[in-house]
Amino acid sequence: MSALGSALDSIQQASALLDRTASRLAKPISVTSGDGGDVVDLSTEILALLEARTTAAIGVKLAQAVDDLQKSSLDVLG
Repeated sequence: MSALGSALDSIQQASALLDRTASRLAKPISVTSGDGGDVVDLSTEILALLEARTTAAIGVKLAQAVDDLQKSSLDVLG
């Protein structure tokens, strides 16, 4: 896989993680349920959001590095 493909894959993984986390956070909480099955663990969800942010940032930085490398290569060759 190319470096740019890896960067795009990281960004897609971050997007999927963000979607899953948002879906869990958006579920209505059943206050009458005593079993705690509908309760969302906010610390877990915040960690998932931080992971998504970090993964996306890594993907963007990698894509920028690939772009810079391609520009440098063209400058040397051109």
